Amino acid sequence: MDLIHRKEKYNEYLKKIEKARSDDEGDYKYYEALEERSELILKELKSQNDKVEMNWAIAVTAIPVFILSILSYIKLGFNFMLVPLALLILFLVYYRIKMINATKSIKAFRIDNRDKVSERDVIWLKKKIEYIIHGMEVKLTRFRSVKVFYLLFFPIFLILLTENIFDRTPFDNIFICFFVAFLVGGLFWHYFFNAEIEELEDVQDDLLRKMKLLD
Repeated sequence: MDLIHRKEKYNEYLKKIEKARSDDEGDYKYYEALEERSELILKELKSQNDKVEMNWAIAVTAIPVFILSILSYIKLGFNFMLVPLALLILFLVYYRIKMINATKSIKAFRIDNRDKVSERDVIWLKKKIEYIIHGMEVKLTRFRSVKVFYLLFFPIFLILLTENIFDRTPFDNIFICFFVAFLVGGLFWHYFFNAEIEELEDVQDDLLRKMKLLD
């Protein structure tokens, strides 16, 4: 899950943009450098397949949680371990609706290179950057949602797995059990997803600041 193909290339474009602002032909070179950088980011965003990756990430945990909840019901009848199944269904519905709305919102910002009316079309470049920023927001929505999913359901998966293997709730206390499972599995996923989320947010914020300097 890489946002920029090469971190070095990303930093190279940042230096190029900053240098352009101090040159004699600063405005034009700044525009040119920012356009090149925005095109690089756009290509990277389009080349990534995070939608499929995140759907698989959810499935890898959701399917075992579903199966283990059903097994718990078969062995014990209606019990507390069915709560994760209800939460799972609610989350999947919520996630689906949230992503549909996020994807719809970006359609209003779509751009066409044929709309560029001159070599230095500031209005067109601003629209392009806005499109990229909203595209990144869709990715951020997806990553944040999957992060919440893993923070909640990976510990639940560990609890259900242990309960089905040993036929008892670890520590004989569901709250202590969830706390330990969160420490073991949840915190890892917090830092795992945060690395990608923070990188996306940094690039998004930087693009927004650079776009404002076009005025």
